[in-house]
Amino acid sequence: MNGLFRPYASRYYRSDIQGIRAVGALLILAYHIWGKSVSGGVDVFFVVSGFLMTSLLLRRCAESGAIAPLQFWSGIVRRVAPSAYLVLLGTLVCGYFFLPPQFWLVTVNELLFSAAHLENFQLMRLSVDYLANDQPASPYQQFWALSVQVQFYFLLPLIIGLGLFFSRRRKSLVPLIVTVAVFLLASFAYSLVATGQQAVSA
Repeated sequence: MNGLFRPYASRYYRSDIQGIRAVGALLILAYHIWGKSVSGGVDVFFVVSGFLMTSLLLRRCAESGAIAPLQFWSGIVRRVAPSAYLVLLGTLVCGYFFLPPQFWLVTVNELLFSAAHLENFQLMRLSVDYLANDQPASPYQQFWALSVQVQFYFLLPLIIGLGLFFSRRRKSLVPLIVTVAVFLLASFAYSLVATGQQAVSA
């Protein structure tokens, strides 16, 4: 089984990935500052992240025969948690001094959802329009993107692991490819339906 993933066992620096990340960052910067709208920059980061994390899981499978989800998740926590929770705490302290008292309860509520990496669901539940200019934005609103990424990081090893289970039985990569394709197409179909029915929540 490890031989199927031998190409992923090699470790080398991908300068092209860094270039794509730079393009994504510039898109976000330009659209938010001058365009007052949403670009595809965040989507670029999501795709790059998905590529890198999937490659990491397949590399582990090539090297040890297992994707080790607990080790994968602990690595994500060590990488994300320190800076994320520092920003959350700093925002809370600044909010105490700069936000009117009537916003404190809402701010603490947003903090809890962001700390649990569920801010995207909270914004969906409240039907928050990300581009609305007539409403004060939550100081934690930007954490929707990190919430989506963390949820993806949680699900990815489960999806890849399911595909690997069937691939081991068939001794072929086809079940893994089919498993990933099924989830990809289901996600895309949901995106189309949700956007058509409720664009703000989507």
